[in-house]
Amino acid sequence: MDTIPIESSSEALVKALEDNLSAHARLYSDLPGAIFYEESGILGLMTDLDVSESCIYHATLTPGQASRKIKEVLRRYRSQGCLPMWWIVGPSSQPANLGNYLNACGCQYFAHPPGMLASLQDLRQQTAFPSNLTVERVSNSTQLMQWTEIVQVGDGISASLKAGYYELFN
Repeated sequence: MDTIPIESSSEALVKALEDNLSAHARLYSDLPGAIFYEESGILGLMTDLDVSESCIYHATLTPGQASRKIKEVLRRYRSQGCLPMWWIVGPSSQPANLGNYLNACGCQYFAHPPGMLASLQDLRQQTAFPSNLTVERVSNSTQLMQWTEIVQVGDGISASLKAGYYELFN
């Protein structure tokens, strides 16, 4: 994944967070059976492996097209067996009241998670870690299987997504 530069302005931080979501969608487009698309102001990923990865990551629509495009997206996800799904509404989503359009099309508000951002270089310099803690990159299939098991338990993902992660990253 490319490095996403971080500036200190609010606009730059929002852009960095949203660029990271887009990179996430592109990376996971290689999951088995995943369908990635970026067209007409919509960036999304469809997969029937787990609802957590079937998502619209970004939408930039005009008020005149919002309802029609939302209904098209929902039909597309339904036709691929990818409902339920997520629709992320971020600070730069358009129209500004996209959530209202989603509600009017039958979508339900689920959560308001905070966006989080930290410079790992700064974190490394400021935090004292336990002397017995070792962080290392997964470098073989045994470690990858251990990682997928941890993600499955920690994030509550399905067995099929766990297998998809293993296939994607192996």
